[in-house]
Amino acid sequence: HIEDVPWGLQLLRYPDLDSLLLCFQTILANTLKSQPQNIVEAVLSYLQIHYTESLTLQELSEHFYLSSAYLGQLIRKTTGKTFHTLLNDLRIEKAIQIGRRHSLYCNQRIAELVGFGDPNYFSKVFKAKYGMSFSEYRQKTLQSEHDCV
Repeated sequence: HIEDVPWGLQLLRYPDLDSLLLCFQTILANTLKSQPQNIVEAVLSYLQIHYTESLTLQELSEHFYLSSAYLGQLIRKTTGKTFHTLLNDLRIEKAIQIGRRHSLYCNQRIAELVGFGDPNYFSKVFKAKYGMSFSEYRQKTLQSEHDCV
């Protein structure tokens, strides 16, 4: 019986599942808002797992039951980067790792593997960050790795 569970009587106050879910969402949102550092840590952990997916700030904010404006501000304040820059930097970091491990993968394949739907956008973002194309970067790192051996 639900009445026998310590919190069971409180659950009976809600007329339907939607009301109960709304209450839980409000509690979660209020808890997260009171601990901004924890929110950003949770977002970073989420991105480490889901970076290959098509992600938007709106979807992320819905996942964490926060407004997109608040979450965007929180990410920028804590990391110094916008959500898109943070996600792109993570994807580029992963692309570099894959490029080192799988030298036969073409750049387009690597871009797809790390979540860039458009290989041209990947190239543009990479060049803006490193001042050279991904191919040039791979060639230089490959060359420097052979020089050390």
